[in-house]
Amino acid sequence: MYFRGTDDKLWKVKNDGTGQQQVGNNTTKSTPFVTSDGWVWFQGTDNKLWKVFNDGTQQSQPRDNSTSSSPFVVGSIVYFQGTDNKLWRMQTDGSAQNQIAGNTTSSAPFATGDGWVYFRGTDDKLWKVKNDGTGQQQIGHNTTKATPFVTSDGWVWFQGTDNKLWKVFNDGTQQSQPGNNTTSSSPIVVGIPGLLPGHRQ
Repeated sequence: MYFRGTDDKLWKVKNDGTGQQQVGNNTTKSTPFVTSDGWVWFQGTDNKLWKVFNDGTQQSQPRDNSTSSSPFVVGSIVYFQGTDNKLWRMQTDGSAQNQIAGNTTSSAPFATGDGWVYFRGTDDKLWKVKNDGTGQQQIGHNTTKATPFVTSDGWVWFQGTDNKLWKVFNDGTQQSQPGNNTTSSSPIVVGIPGLLPGHRQ
């Protein structure tokens, strides 16, 4: 398990509580993202976008980027909210960076293995767009206060600007408010087979 401590240190610990250590003496402002091949991506307390191997070695700041929230990695692409609030994508080696269709975002994006990027716009609208910038649409006229969570079977879970916990299918249909719940942050869904590569829960 990887987490930001109340001391802002970047920690890892076994889920049985053993083997805890700070990863490379790093500090972070938000939740880290860990890929299946062992890389830890995080927003430093300096707002720089960092990656480091899980043993604390090979640390770098690809393309000298800065970020305002947690990055999100799918395959060879890292997605992030710049400190300029632009929605960026970049190859994990630091090459081929571009702003996706001129979009801006107010929180961390969420990307899926089939190339869709889901995000909260600076207009608070719930958007999805292909990572090549095509096919953009607002999902069901919804607005959100935080990063959405998308399951492999196509459901988008999110905190509405009404603080209700919503789910909607990715085409904007079948919307509901399960259990009439309210929430103050992004939801996370577990137990769905085939969740996205590299996503740690």
